[in-house]
Amino acid sequence: MKPLCLSFWTPPQLRPQAILIGKMVPEWQRQGVDPMVVGYATGTPWEIPVAVKRIPKPPRSWLGRQLPFVSRWEKQLYLERIYRQTAPLIDQHQLDIVFAFAKPMVSNFLGAFLKRRLGVPFVAHFSDPIVDDPFHDPSPKAAREILAGERFVLENCDRAVFVSEELMARTLRHYPESIQRLGRVVPHCYEAALYPPQPLSPEIPTKHPQNPFILSHIGAYYPSRDPEPVLRALAWLKEHHPELAGRFIFESIGGVGGYAGYSREDWQGLVNRYGVQEWVTLTPPVSYAESLARMSRADCLLLLDADLEESPFLPSKLIDYIGSGRPVIALTPGGSPSQRVVSQLGGWQFRHQEIEGLAACLGELATGGRPPVMDQAYGASFDVRHTSRKLLDIFSETLEK
Repeated sequence: MKPLCLSFWTPPQLRPQAILIGKMVPEWQRQGVDPMVVGYATGTPWEIPVAVKRIPKPPRSWLGRQLPFVSRWEKQLYLERIYRQTAPLIDQHQLDIVFAFAKPMVSNFLGAFLKRRLGVPFVAHFSDPIVDDPFHDPSPKAAREILAGERFVLENCDRAVFVSEELMARTLRHYPESIQRLGRVVPHCYEAALYPPQPLSPEIPTKHPQNPFILSHIGAYYPSRDPEPVLRALAWLKEHHPELAGRFIFESIGGVGGYAGYSREDWQGLVNRYGVQEWVTLTPPVSYAESLARMSRADCLLLLDADLEESPFLPSKLIDYIGSGRPVIALTPGGSPSQRVVSQLGGWQFRHQEIEGLAACLGELATGGRPPVMDQAYGASFDVRHTSRKLLDIFSETLEK
């Protein structure tokens, strides 16, 4: 099997898509697949024995930012340009299937063009909602364009892969049964070999008073997904159990800066508002390898979801947490993919409004309480070996149509 993988963000970029494809492609090779990758020209090479075709990033002209019709024209020209660069690869490298790993959604548009014009089988990937994105409130005209783009992809793909059952149901509910039958679920993955050696037992030993309990959050905050709930819980602990100061640390790694739009000033403003300076630490972004090491050294890991009704999101960070073997606390809406996964894993789940419940949980941990042991068998289902096998089976199923 020789897939063309349209993954525009690739390692060593510190973006979720780049990190995920950096785990997936080497595993495909280990399972006997010979892929080729198309990605943005970022200036830093991906050191991997795979053919990589670099394409330019999309233009961002001043006029296009001011005038929607110019922006649409530029996007169409860009799509035609990268199609001309990519189409010859199918015959040159004898590629037999296209897999578009979105975001950005233009990768799926390119995959649909290749299927429509060349007839090559095409598998589209959706890690986030497109039409029903709760963080995006487009104008009516823009909403129609987004829907048309999503429909174009789904009408021209042979299979549509989603990272959760909830996301698949949310996306495909707009479409007829003929398209709904194309849906498949393959979750995000972790790679066990990338973590430091694990402790002999996943249980956390009782903490010594001079050895504070470390709750770690790794990854970027967003304006819609910030650390305020956990800082409120720490303020509650400070008020009701001031003797715990120094016995509990909330460690935030890589939370501010970068592309997410959440600044150090945003963080510091919340810390000052709740008066928990001595309960928290803030570390700049670290490499992916270092982030896995930090996960493995933590006593417990915190997942922060946005407080959304019917949340469709399954963060790739949660799956990285699972790979570390450490206990997980999730602040997530009820019925979300994260809530389902953490529940099956054996971790704690709190809604964003359950501040006192979260505070009581943290207080128990700070005084020597033992977290539950995570379900390692369930966690292993997210290993890249298993998720890659599922995806490659979908490729084979597609080729046998």
